[in-house]
Amino acid sequence: MSAKFAMLQGRCPPEDTYAGAAWWMLVIFVASIPAEAVLIVPQYGSLTRVIGALLLVIVTLDFSARGRVWPGSLAVWCAWGFAAWALLSIAWSLEPQAGVDRAVTYLQLALMFSVVLAYADSSKKVDQLLMAYVLGALVISVSVFINFRAINFAALAMSDVRVSAFGVNPNEQGLTLVAGLPWAAYFARRHASRLMRLVALAAIPCLTLATILTASRAAFVALAVAGVGMVWMMADARRSAKALAGVVVAGVALYAYARIPSVTWERLLTTGSNLQRLDLNQRVTAWQAGYQYFADSPFKGIGTGSFEFASARVINIERSSHNSYLGVLVETGVIGACLFGALVACVARAAVGLQKDLRRAMLATLIPMSLGMFVTGWDYRKVPWLFFALAIALWRLPRQGSRGD
Repeated sequence: MSAKFAMLQGRCPPEDTYAGAAWWMLVIFVASIPAEAVLIVPQYGSLTRVIGALLLVIVTLDFSARGRVWPGSLAVWCAWGFAAWALLSIAWSLEPQAGVDRAVTYLQLALMFSVVLAYADSSKKVDQLLMAYVLGALVISVSVFINFRAINFAALAMSDVRVSAFGVNPNEQGLTLVAGLPWAAYFARRHASRLMRLVALAAIPCLTLATILTASRAAFVALAVAGVGMVWMMADARRSAKALAGVVVAGVALYAYARIPSVTWERLLTTGSNLQRLDLNQRVTAWQAGYQYFADSPFKGIGTGSFEFASARVINIERSSHNSYLGVLVETGVIGACLFGALVACVARAAVGLQKDLRRAMLATLIPMSLGMFVTGWDYRKVPWLFFALAIALWRLPRQGSRGD
């Protein structure tokens, strides 16, 4: 039965049904990523994992119905090559069980990377995914404010002065929020819907203040860099837009001065002293331990997921790498680092090759993220891999003639 005849009969052909369902499931999946560690389904893990499993089923049905093949490109091959090498490294891993868990995660990330590239084939669809991420980050920022209001300031001063949604790691949560900021600024000016422009505008102060409340020094530095990028994004804006941006900045500054506790600012202002001492909250000690193992096995590494086990052997404390690049290098060796580095290089080339406004927004996202990854183990998290895929997807659109969709 032809697609036209099926539409006349009031029915959609299966391939169209699967494709539509897969797309909207992908949008929901992306919206859930900022809240991955918050939305938990008992006995099944995070809601993002459940949605991802459903998405995989629908994508499989769609590809089978339409006879599609996975999109091929250098970036895709690098992503899958890195995941495959991580899986192979289990054979010599210092901690095989942790290696299995990490390798499976990398395979899932490579699959997510491929799915995004397969379905984000128009500018409208990429915009929908980016806006979905902003909305998810906005929800998390509201959760941070709720937690902040529920905390006694005296208790906050006696604790680690850090606020996050439902106890999520403040460093990762802060970087997750910062990643959405440039796109909130982008859509506040350029989204087709006035309602979405207003939502994006409201997201800017919410994400900014929630990031500060996490008291994450890494996220604070990333926020400052993203702020410079957002100023760059506004360079050719109209005077009215610049005036509105000034009002938002003033409002954020006034709220931050009046409501954010001094202990939070004191912690954030120790960033410079940590850099001067080359301490970085004892991260350097863990890095030195990782380097010792890298020197013993530079090409194949110690096996994915083994950094904490290796650090315990050297400094008697299990510490994660707190550095995405060093973690990849130590665990998967030069071979794995080259594959991961090639993927990052593809993303950088794509971001630089975008049209002006998109280039500014993407660089304002990727540069702070890349800096944050120097002090956070984010190579096995969904957020950077999602934006890697979106940068590639945006870059491919003009080449495929899809920019006007």
